[in-house]
Amino acid sequence: MIALRICVLGLVAGLALSDAAVGQTPLDTGRTWGLVGDWSLDCGRPASGQNLYISYRPQGGNLVYWDGTLTTSSVVQSAVRRQDGTIVVVVYVTWLQHTREIVYAKSADGRSIQAQSNRNIETGEYTVRDGRMVSNGNRMAWHVRCR
Repeated sequence: MIALRICVLGLVAGLALSDAAVGQTPLDTGRTWGLVGDWSLDCGRPASGQNLYISYRPQGGNLVYWDGTLTTSSVVQSAVRRQDGTIVVVVYVTWLQHTREIVYAKSADGRSIQAQSNRNIETGEYTVRDGRMVSNGNRMAWHVRCR
């Protein structure tokens, strides 16, 4: 009976390990989850203030987050897959000068992602919570993979 309890506890502990705990880099995790690439509401249009992209690209062994207009980048500090299938990305956003935690959900077919939350870690202030914009309550749009 004790051996069974130890096995079950070991299994639970193993399932609870984060990607970082098992030696995966943010780039490894981003690739495994399917985050690496460019995502947009309209891939046929270039990135602009009216057509923001979500972009995560490999660069020098790092996972790099590019702003919505693809002009400024920041290295991702951590990326962790959660049991519910979402991914948590932590990045010091250079142009905002603070660290953000962004949680993404992925569509069943893997072709779209949606921000579930986006918060400033230093202040705790959310811009997105529970898949909705805090400012107006609108549901976050699904971004499709461009490449």
